[in-house]
Amino acid sequence: MRKLLLVASFLVAAATSQAQVNAFALQTDVRSVSASGQARTVVVVQDNRLDPPLVTSTEQLDRKALNPLVHSGLGGNFNTSDGLSLRTSDATLDGQGAQRSLASSSQLGAELLADVFANGDYRFDLIDGVQTDTDGQAGGSANASVQWQFDLTQPTRVLLQMSSNLDDLRAQGSFSLIGSTGFAWTDPYFITPDGDQRFSFLVPLLLPAGNYQLSAEVRAGAFAAGPGGSSAARSLLSFDLQAVSVVPEPASALLLMGGLLTLAARARRGRA
Repeated sequence: MRKLLLVASFLVAAATSQAQVNAFALQTDVRSVSASGQARTVVVVQDNRLDPPLVTSTEQLDRKALNPLVHSGLGGNFNTSDGLSLRTSDATLDGQGAQRSLASSSQLGAELLADVFANGDYRFDLIDGVQTDTDGQAGGSANASVQWQFDLTQPTRVLLQMSSNLDDLRAQGSFSLIGSTGFAWTDPYFITPDGDQRFSFLVPLLLPAGNYQLSAEVRAGAFAAGPGGSSAARSLLSFDLQAVSVVPEPASALLLMGGLLTLAARARRGRA
């Protein structure tokens, strides 16, 4: 009987190990980061010694946009980040979209960051009837996203762990896990006893066999203008979808049961 238990334990362990290795059949893998913005200083000069006053306006512009970085491929580790830093005499903009992702046959996970800080200032000078207004303005946005499509050939138990600051009103983002069989979970959250939404949790799921699309994205935007204006936004999201075990199909379960019964019968005959 001890040998029978050992064999059964080995079969269960082997089945679980195989499930963890081969649960996710990845079909597409697209990830991107981007950041764009503008910082500018607007100078308005008004000569009050004249009637009517002579007004002239000049702009000092510094613009920058970064094209998204896109990675397509299957499996492996992937690290990427991109950012911007724009400065004029009276405006500053710093931003970054960044991510760290992992896609394998047993795990899909990512850490996404979108971070933007804008600062603007205003100066006023009046010298000998000549008035100078200097207005600094800055604004921009950052983005990080990931999207995977994968197949499950058998029903699979998975563990979804997520943490984020998306319950903050200034943080923007989304998460969705949608299946072709009708299973769908979009922007999952829990309501606390105080009525607040929380996007941080650990929850087990049973996914039917089929094709799935997992998408996650974070966004941040900021704008600031003088006098002494500043604005910042940061969005964070991390998740991990880990395969735990494959639920055997009925035919497979019957086959395993038949094998165990055969082993039990042989053990009895051996004792006889």
